[in-house]
Amino acid sequence: LVREALGQPVTLERPPSEGRGIDQVLLEYERELVDVELKRAGGVIAEAARTLGLDRNTLSKRLKRLGLDRKHGERS
Repeated sequence: LVREALGQPVTLERPPSEGRGIDQVLLEYERELVDVELKRAGGVIAEAARTLGLDRNTLSKRLKRLGLDRKHGERS
C-alpha cells in the first residue's frame, strides 16, 4: 500500500487487509511517515516537527512511543 506523504511515497510493509485492526494499521503508517520525514530532515527533530506540524517535544515523545531512534529515524 503506497501513500503520498510529504512529497515522498510511504509504503506499509503489509497491506491493511492482513488481519490487523485499524489501530495497528494507523500506528504502522504513523511510524513510516515519521521515519521518512526524520530521515529527510537529516535527523533534525525540530525540522521534522515543523514539516509534520508538530511541536518538537511532541515529536520527541512520539519517537519514543513509536520505538524510533531519535537520531536516525530507524526503529531502535
